Amino acid sequence: MAKDELEGRSSFQKQVAADREKYKGMLEGWIGKVNSFSPTDVAEVERFMGELEGDMSLLSDENMVLKAFSEWPHRKVELLRECAARSKDTKEMVTSLDVASPHWRTRPNMVEEANHVVQALARAQSAVDFMARTADEDKKKFAEAGLPWDAKQVTRVKLAGLKVAKYVMKLALSAHQRYRGACGDATLDAKALDHLKSQVQSLLETALKFGFRVHQFTGGFDKEA
Repeated sequence: MAKDELEGRSSFQKQVAADREKYKGMLEGWIGKVNSFSPTDVAEVERFMGELEGDMSLLSDENMVLKAFSEWPHRKVELLRECAARSKDTKEMVTSLDVASPHWRTRPNMVEEANHVVQALARAQSAVDFMARTADEDKKKFAEAGLPWDAKQVTRVKLAGLKVAKYVMKLALSAHQRYRGACGDATLDAKALDHLKSQVQSLLETALKFGFRVHQFTGGFDKEA
């Protein structure tokens, strides 16, 4: 067992050494490109990091290989990754709140759909609250590294939250209209009508609480909301 472990370690070390030699030119080229990289917007960072991450994926072990390159700009690469990741996370949050997105899984009834929206906003709100708490510190460290700061990232998520608030309100109003129509339907028995009334009440309560929560989250409503 010890022999197998030693042989495995030896094989790994040989692979790392081979990568250092094979990708030396590429890595030295990236040192210069990273140090001189001065993006004007986050989209530029995303494109740059897409290329860099593609090349880094060729290495058997990034950390071990880079130990041989003392001039590797670890801090700037770390911040570039954080900048790109923050942008990706923001886009994913906005998409997670887009009921028109092909990724949105509509629930079988209005009550479940409204609850699904509430849960989606809760996840996004938690992330946005964290981003807001660290915004000043993050902005400062990005500026020190010459990296752009997208001040509108949080705003985009809040606008998406406002859209889903209006969506839930419309669900509740639609359900209430259906209930009013059902009250005049002689073919519905009292049990079915009571069940529909219970669902509508639940949906209206959810919409009211959710609307209040979104109002606090976004800082207000627009005219439509």
